[in-house]
Amino acid sequence: MDCGSYSQVSTSPVVVTIRRAVPGDGTQLCQVHKTSIVELCGGHYTREQIAVWADPRHQEEYERAIGSVPTFVAEHGSTIVGFAMADWNHRLILAVYVHPDYAGVGVGRKLVRKLEAEAGSAGVTELWLNATLNSVPFYERCGYASRGSAKNTLPNGAELPCVRMAKRLTAEPAGSQLDQH
Repeated sequence: MDCGSYSQVSTSPVVVTIRRAVPGDGTQLCQVHKTSIVELCGGHYTREQIAVWADPRHQEEYERAIGSVPTFVAEHGSTIVGFAMADWNHRLILAVYVHPDYAGVGVGRKLVRKLEAEAGSAGVTELWLNATLNSVPFYERCGYASRGSAKNTLPNGAELPCVRMAKRLTAEPAGSQLDQH
């Protein structure tokens, strides 16, 4: 089963709740992921790259991830408008995606804060990620620094240019470092 379509909702005012993903969230995660790729990444990647990146997405992938890696969602009402995934064993942020209707209003920042707080609770002192080219400024505002060029290898073998980024987590109160930006 593929992701299906996404029903747009109003973005004013934006109040979201961050929670751990649960079985059954896969369809909405898939919708957010595909829509975010198609609508937010086009200025940095070719149509061909976008197509191979977005098209093979299926809700089952997300259901498996929910059961195997820390996965959090941002909800507006009962609609998932963003999600984030991590791997504490490898100190990695695997994904942060926000539906375009909610981009730029703090949803991504709240998801990153949640990942950082959870990482700290798990004893992780530094987080790494491969930032897509369109997301580099966002991660810089969140305190991440470039560590050089990288490539994300997609499940079909295609590669996307990215930027390797890292942030040392501190003992500061949650979010205080991010609030300075």
